[in-house]
Formats: sequence, C-alpha cells, structure tokens
Amino acid sequence: METKPPNNQSVKGEASLGPITANLMLEIPLQKDSASILIGGRSAHANWVLGALKQESVANSTALFYDGIIKYQHQLNKKNILKTTLYHSKDAFSINSDSIYGYTNTAISIQWQRQLANKQFLNTAITHSRYGFTIDYEGTETMGLNKGMISQTPNYY
Repeated sequence: METKPPNNQSVKGEASLGPITANLMLEIPLQKDSASILIGGRSAHANWVLGALKQESVANSTALFYDGIIKYQHQLNKKNILKTTLYHSKDAFSINSDSIYGYTNTAISIQWQRQLANKQFLNTAITHSRYGFTIDYEGTETMGLNKGMISQTPNYY
C-alpha cells in the first residue's frame, strides 16, 4: 500500500462530516524539513439510515466501516529516508440480525529508502499484516491470515 508522505513544512489538516461518512487527516511536522507524522481516519455510519427504513428486514440491519492510518517519515540525511506506517480497518455488517459478516485488516511496515547513486535507490522493507474474516449464519466461520516479509528492491528512476 502506498500512501502520501506527511507534510514536513507546516501543520495541515482536513475533515469532513456527511450524513453517512466522516474523515479526518492531520499532518504534523515534528522537525522541520526532516521528520513528520500523518494521522488519518475514515468511517461510514449507516445504521441510522438503515433503522429509518420501513422494511423490517433492512431496518434491523447494521453496518460499520472504518479505517485509520498513522505514518511517520524521517529524512535522516540527503540519501536516507525512514518510513513507518500502521494501518487498521474494520468492516462489520449484519443483515436482518441473522447474518453477521466482519473483516479486519491490520498492517505495519518499516521502510528504509537509500539513494545509492544518481537515480539509483535501494528500498528495504519489513512488513507484517493480519487479516481476519468472520461470518455468522447459523454457526460461526472464522478465517485469518498472518504474513510477515522482509524485502529489498533496487529501483532506477
């Protein structure tokens, strides 16, 4: 997953709140021109809409969706950048209170980008992700995946 780098010059933020969705993002320089953090989150809150519907099978349904990210980036010197990202998301919904579905995803990565020469870079990454899925319809089925990885990728731009 590629995300935008945090702004390391000035504090910036944005937020929105709608009838069904909301989001918030904040970028904070910790050390001007070198270290910064980005914090963001989104959510969908449709339960009040579903509850207002007249059809009982839909009115008894629920839906919850959200995700959040924290990204730290540090320009160590002209040739080295360290990036750390933590991401978490959750989706959960039920239909007519008898079928419940849920998904969660958590990922963390630590990346080191080193410039070797003009237009030549070496990216080293340590990543871990955890995914979970649950379905409950007359019995519960749960599945999960855990995966970690270390990689090095040369790039030429």
